Amino acid sequence: MKKIIYIVVIISFSILTFAVENHNFGVILDEDFKKSGVSQEKLTKAKKLMDETGIEYKKITLSQKQLELEVNKLLLEGAEQNLEKLESIFDKMGAFEAGLYKIKIRSQVEMLKYITKEQYLEARKVAIERLNKNKLK
Repeated sequence: MKKIIYIVVIISFSILTFAVENHNFGVILDEDFKKSGVSQEKLTKAKKLMDETGIEYKKITLSQKQLELEVNKLLLEGAEQNLEKLESIFDKMGAFEAGLYKIKIRSQVEMLKYITKEQYLEARKVAIERLNKNKLK
């Protein structure tokens, strides 16, 4: 019983870790990317990709939450009598978790078509300089 509860807790924290990721460029503004050589067209495509990826991510996390509710229901009914169902649900949850990693990797690979690693690092440098400059004011 303790193992099942630990698994549920671990999966919940994994979901929260992904949920913390926001779907914008954070402190890096469009102007910072433009200064590092990224065109407005590529920025627009990159933002569209992030929106699409965000939607896929939300669908999977909603499915995971539904399974978590089902797990909780089965646990309340009795873990021992629902062990096979619980194991099946945990397998599905693992597949969803793998799906999230796949989405993350695919979107990163796709993003490189619009913003190169070097451009991102340069834009980040510009953003840090901008923030430090504003901090001194």
